[in-house]
Formats: sequence, structure tokens, C-alpha cells
Amino acid sequence: MALTSKDHFRGWLSSHLPLKDTQLSASRYEHTPFDDESSIRLLYLQPGRFDDDIHLKVKVVSLDDPPPYRALSYVWGPPPHESSIFCHGKELLVSESCVAALRHLRGKYTVKILWIDAICIDQSSLEERGHQVKLMGDVYSNAQRTWIWLGESTSESDFVMDFLNNFINVKEQISGRSQSHQEKALWQEIKKLKSIYFVF
Repeated sequence: MALTSKDHFRGWLSSHLPLKDTQLSASRYEHTPFDDESSIRLLYLQPGRFDDDIHLKVKVVSLDDPPPYRALSYVWGPPPHESSIFCHGKELLVSESCVAALRHLRGKYTVKILWIDAICIDQSSLEERGHQVKLMGDVYSNAQRTWIWLGESTSESDFVMDFLNNFINVKEQISGRSQSHQEKALWQEIKKLKSIYFVF
């Protein structure tokens, strides 16, 4: 049976109308429940070019025996400013700051395994957030590396990071001299910064 002009109009109209709430919710990512109290989620950041959409996959793993991963800590930014990323092909809204950090960390050809609180914790569940916060100390200590995202680089931030690196390197060159217990404790804390990577 041939389609009438009315049928064509209905088809065009349905394709241009906004999605209903049920359709929108069906296309949004929902977190998979945890298996036990020692479980966490890790995200597998898919490779891509800098300006490509962010695509990732999420897996539930045991904190007792996780695969090698890196942790990211970042400035969340104002809540209203959110952008879309895609988890298992479904939309997930996160802060623009999180998206910017992911763009800088994403590999062009390789998958990166990360832990990021805004994605790996179901932010809509108060119960889960409360439980996962208790595990965050172990999450960061078990990470191979911790990245800190403070925002896009500026001339001032570049100066601070260069100064910090030079400061630590000079201190290591003269570390042979005798130090008080307090000095040693202070320098141990400063040297820990070398295991933290600031992303700009």
C-alpha cells in the first residue's frame, strides 16, 4: 500500500519531536550494583582523538585484587555545567571539568583503566556514596599512579609546577648532609608529590 502525504508528515514529525522521558531514561547509563562490600568500579577509557566524544566501559572488580589502574582527583566545578560522555554507548552526564581531564588523559590508540569518583560511584545513591567514601583511602593507595586535574594550564600554573620540580631536584642533590628528624619528615612528605602527576 502506497504511503500518503499524511503518513510522510507523521513520520517526519515523529523523527523531529523531542524524546519522551521514557526514551531518554532508556538511553542513559545506569550503574550495575556491587557484588560485595569490597567491590569498586573501574572505567576503561576508550582511545580516541582529543576532540572525539568520550567513550568508556565500566567493570565491577574486587578491591582486594584489582587490575592495574590509575586514580584521578579533580576539581568538580559548578554542578550546572555538565557534559555528556558515553558509557557502554549510553549517555552519562558529568562535569565539564571531568570531561576536560578525560580528554587530556585519553590515549590515541590504547585503553586506559581509571578510577574517578564521579563515574565509578553512583552519585544518585546516598547509600552507595557513603559506603564507597570509606574505601577511597584504599582506592588511592592501591592505584599505580594518581593524577590531579586542576584545570587547563596557565602561565602561573606552569611556573608553580616548574618551581616545585626544580625545588625537589635540588634538595635531592644536597640530601647527603645531616638532617633533623623534623626535616626528614618534611622532605618525605614533599617527595611524595613526585608520585602524583598533575595534569594540565
